[in-house]
Amino acid sequence: GTGVEKHEIVGEAASFPAGSTVFVWSRVLNGEGNIKHVWKLDGKDVWTANLAVGSKRWSTQSRRAIPKAGNWSVDVQTEAGASLGTVSFTVQ
Repeated sequence: GTGVEKHEIVGEAASFPAGSTVFVWSRVLNGEGNIKHVWKLDGKDVWTANLAVGSKRWSTQSRRAIPKAGNWSVDVQTEAGASLGTVSFTVQ
């Protein structure tokens, strides 16, 4: 999305213009420790955000300014690297 308000994503879309700041938001239920948002451009790792989980019901986010067009994805992972889900979007 384009932001987070009141613990929810706003501006959710499948495509963003180059130069946008894109937010990825995660709701964690019954979790502890940390999760990771692994940002990828055209399937290649670009950046990893390590995010603390503060309680059994938690929301967290990472964001990136995206200057380059391409096919982006963010893999949400456990601390050990197991995939919890993936968000995909295009930057034009």
